[in-house]
Amino acid sequence: LRRVLMNYLHQKNSNFSSGASRCVVSKTPNNCYGCATTFVTQCLEILQMLSKHPRSRKQLVAAGILSELFENNIHQGPKTARAQARAALGTFSEGDLNAVSELNNLVQKKIMYCLAHHRSLDIALATREEMLLLSEVCSLTDEFWESRLRLVFQLLFSSIKLGAKHPAISEHIILPCLKIISVACTPPKPDTTEKETMIGKTAPTVQEKDEK
Repeated sequence: LRRVLMNYLHQKNSNFSSGASRCVVSKTPNNCYGCATTFVTQCLEILQMLSKHPRSRKQLVAAGILSELFENNIHQGPKTARAQARAALGTFSEGDLNAVSELNNLVQKKIMYCLAHHRSLDIALATREEMLLLSEVCSLTDEFWESRLRLVFQLLFSSIKLGAKHPAISEHIILPCLKIISVACTPPKPDTTEKETMIGKTAPTVQEKDEK
């Protein structure tokens, strides 16, 4: 994550970017876990802000920020930092065909690898963050929702072949896929309160009936 951010900052021509790059690079290594966690958290906050600017988002995606976040940050650090990393991946991929394709490919490769090596892996641990990420990005409402949902179906069909004999696959891959599909294919519930209010306004009262 630091490498990608530093490359991005070096590409900027502003005095602020150059100063920030020199400041960070010149610091001596710090092995404090708390300092490292704080640094990563601040980087993720910066990334969230940069992801909202189309030009910065495009440059960071081209620099490899998606694979950096996916391979490292969604698996490491405290729960809040992992959640931030997943949120950043969703923001960077939203509305960007290339980013959506790259992220889908990363998720597919990881889950398929876990299925191929399920006998020697802890499926729950190996797929937890990826399935959480997949659930979160499938809730995005951009024009590429169908591409994400197609990936979920592909993973579902691939895991069904093994799920009957391996309960861990059923619990940690098949079931999350079914939940994602269920949410995606269920139409939103109508606002009952609003309907009742409208009915109350249009329905004649007893007094009105008597007057008629």
